[in-house]
Amino acid sequence: MTLHPDLTNALAAVQGSPDDTAGWKRLGLMIAAHGTPAHLQQSFGYRQAQHGDAAALLFSALFDQELHHNEALRDRIVTFADHCPEDETGTVMRFFSGCIQLCHGDPDAGVETFARAAACIEANPAPFQSIQHLIKAPAFATMMLTPTEVENRWSAEPALTVPTAVSVEGAVPEPAGRWVCASCDSKYFNAFAGPFGEAAGVLGPVHIHVVNPTESQLALMAQQTAPNRQFSHETQTRFLTSPYYAANRFFHLGWLMDRYGSDILMLDIDVAAFHEIADVVTAMQKGDLGYFAMPTVIPWLRHAVPFLYLRHTEPVRLLAERFDRLLRSMLEGSTWFVDQMGFLNLLNAYRQIEDKPEIIGLEAADGFPFAAYITPSGDDDTKAWMRTEAGFSA
Repeated sequence: MTLHPDLTNALAAVQGSPDDTAGWKRLGLMIAAHGTPAHLQQSFGYRQAQHGDAAALLFSALFDQELHHNEALRDRIVTFADHCPEDETGTVMRFFSGCIQLCHGDPDAGVETFARAAACIEANPAPFQSIQHLIKAPAFATMMLTPTEVENRWSAEPALTVPTAVSVEGAVPEPAGRWVCASCDSKYFNAFAGPFGEAAGVLGPVHIHVVNPTESQLALMAQQTAPNRQFSHETQTRFLTSPYYAANRFFHLGWLMDRYGSDILMLDIDVAAFHEIADVVTAMQKGDLGYFAMPTVIPWLRHAVPFLYLRHTEPVRLLAERFDRLLRSMLEGSTWFVDQMGFLNLLNAYRQIEDKPEIIGLEAADGFPFAAYITPSGDDDTKAWMRTEAGFSA
């Protein structure tokens, strides 16, 4: 069998420099593109025996924007994974196959394939300990739903009852075509509400919802309430976890749409500044719902919800109600990224609905790189600590 020149060169490179991890990563991508499961076993099996890091290197090789942009490569990985053994590298291949099917193909098959990979990781976690996305795959697998399961969940009354949002009394809200909204717990409020209010004010009047605010925060909200600055709060006693706080803004989305009778721009609260954001808003307003589609096949990263534009229409109001019910049904036992996994599940179900709102995902390849428009507040380590303090469920 004649090997593809790129695969031949990649094999020669690791044979000449067996300790070059960059060479191994390129080899992994070339095997996925041009090789066979036998090539994968022979080469990465040797690497595993010598260094014990074959799964990590293969994951690094495939955790690449090339998979998002290259449809032929995605299709090949799905087929490739079907013939891989139940070893470390075969599990990585099936992990990516499931991700690809969930984000770009058949969500029913994606749920099944991902669950198979997650079961292998759960049964033998040692080779995957250093790979954050892989070691959490068993937890993510519980949040992956087929479109039929999604429709069943949004049609039923969720077991979780969300506390009613209570408006802070004060100035009457001003009429506006768009309200900018965010939600947080009391710790995030102290850290980020001030910078967020200043930054988001350029986009429209601002509403901030707070879970379990302190008495001093309630007093501060009352002082700061104005026609273009509104607050609400809730008392939550059961789900005191960061996944609940992350999903919370979508539990009150319908209430916000009804309260203001306007479009809603729903944002994460840890934002310090926006840059040239008018083009983004204009692009999203061409549809009924707009978001940033990230250049990856990892499901909990692909469909980003830190910036979500929703038009004030009946189909979007129905979508908001369904999203609320779906997320509440997913929350028990969930982990971080439950909001983005819920959004992925929602979009996959909506693809099968004929009469639906127009959903626009802004792609970096089309000139909409998310990081170019937003400067986040706080550093990652501090926010990770705050999530842990808030009751982070891993």
